Amino acid sequence: MDKIARYVRLTAVSGMTGRRWVEMATHLDDAGDDLMLAGLDAAQGQQYQALPEKQVDEVRNWLASSHHHHMITALDAGYPARLTETARFPPVLYIQGDPGVLNHPQLAVVGSRNGSHSGRYWCDWFTQQLALSRLTITSALARGIDGVAH
Repeated sequence: MDKIARYVRLTAVSGMTGRRWVEMATHLDDAGDDLMLAGLDAAQGQQYQALPEKQVDEVRNWLASSHHHHMITALDAGYPARLTETARFPPVLYIQGDPGVLNHPQLAVVGSRNGSHSGRYWCDWFTQQLALSRLTITSALARGIDGVAH
């Protein structure tokens, strides 16, 4: 199994965030596909194995569809160091655009999935103004206000 598949599968295991994910991913890289040797218990191993290959393929296809698509893990040099200072940092970042901006000053935008017309308008206006002043706008690319931010 390649690294992309191992890392995507590991993110599907309950409780695999932050430092625990980094520890397990490092052990998986060393142990290959021996999940017990890597430190996963039986239930975690089952979650790891149960992830449909279709979901791994979706990540591969998304990455291959554009040179602007990137998957950066907490093991990569390009992963933002300040993010690892948080208690439960996300172990994998899916990036659309320039991953170099991850170390620039940022503002996270989080909002309703069903934002009002006015909320969408003002989110769009504010994030444009902030981006023009060289602030990187970050969101989870969800529907609604988060998506408007991009």
